[in-house]
Amino acid sequence: MLLHPAVAESGFAGLGAVASGPTVATISPHRPGCALLLQRFASVSDGHRDQGRVHPVAVVLALCAAAVVAGMASFTAITGSAGDVPAELLVKLYGRPWAAPSKATIWRVVTGADAAAVDAMIGAWLLAHAAARDTATPDPAQDTSGLVAIMVDGEAVRGATDTQGNQVHLPADAIHRDALVLGQVEVGAKSNEVRQEAPCRISHSICLSPPCATPDDCAMPTTRRADMFTADGKPSDDDPREHGPRLGDERTTLVESLRCQRLTLEMKCAGLDAEAMAQRSVEPSTMSLLGLVRHLAEVERGTFRVMMAGHDVPRLFSSDAERDGDFDGAVPDLQVVAQAWDAWRAEVDFATRFVAEAPSLDVTGDDPANQHGSGGGPMSLRQVLVGVIEEYARHMGHVDLLRERVDGRIGQ
Repeated sequence: MLLHPAVAESGFAGLGAVASGPTVATISPHRPGCALLLQRFASVSDGHRDQGRVHPVAVVLALCAAAVVAGMASFTAITGSAGDVPAELLVKLYGRPWAAPSKATIWRVVTGADAAAVDAMIGAWLLAHAAARDTATPDPAQDTSGLVAIMVDGEAVRGATDTQGNQVHLPADAIHRDALVLGQVEVGAKSNEVRQEAPCRISHSICLSPPCATPDDCAMPTTRRADMFTADGKPSDDDPREHGPRLGDERTTLVESLRCQRLTLEMKCAGLDAEAMAQRSVEPSTMSLLGLVRHLAEVERGTFRVMMAGHDVPRLFSSDAERDGDFDGAVPDLQVVAQAWDAWRAEVDFATRFVAEAPSLDVTGDDPANQHGSGGGPMSLRQVLVGVIEEYARHMGHVDLLRERVDGRIGQ
């Protein structure tokens, strides 16, 4: 069996040799590599409490991994392989004399563990060994810039299906230089395998120098495809911005353009919790997705309700004393997030009704303080709509970058 050098040089390969072979000469469980593997596996949970546990998850996963490397492909074979591990090695793994886990225990741990977490742990561990090897025996021809070329590809797993009976597709990331696989992730369709990859997890595994403390310290490798709904980039019924009016008059065209900008804001913020919404992910900027929702609520209110309709109402989140209150007050709190969306939707509803009921685009609002680019005079509804579309379009670029930095999601 051909193993990558990072595996062959490690205590993990030694454990695999003992599990499948006749000698303990190559075993050194106290080598840093073996200890590091157990430490990494110790962070994986199988969903059960540790109280009263006989077989630690880390030990069971290490034994299973060694068995798989040795060629075992079923729970029965893995159990037999674990049962062949010498008693003295089990003592070193468990910290006390103990028997190997049963098939039922192995099945419970493996099926209960987070597969993605296990995959990430192994990928990071292998990468650490490769980095240590390259540091110890540097290759003069090797690039010393600290950059690592990563290739991404995937295939359908023959004979494997998910719980709904769909075929499993597994894109994988590997170091281009020596084909060391860092991680895999299941996707729903082969055509989308690259675009649907989980860049946060991958970036946490691929940094060689300097090492990363968290995924936020690493660059997020992503594709540049903007469309997230179809593989061919053509319009889709799943995108609510498609199939709008294309031959409308001036008002219809402007209203539809603004509607799509507003929809984009909602779509780019979908699926995020309060902490992610408030994350200032493009430092040193104080912008956040939540801050932009609050800011655009202020824009809608000041433009349509105050300037165009003439209502005397206070600002929502900022003031003359706190001009950046919309951004500064965007804290990770569920109530703050809900309040922001409620305010934004209320202002959008008012603006939508106002525009629909306006007799023409020539109606004007007064902007004496030149807060909306009028030069200090009246502005037509036509110009107001163009200005608000411009404001959204500018901030949707910010939203793209903020969302990509939060979790790697792009497009839309």
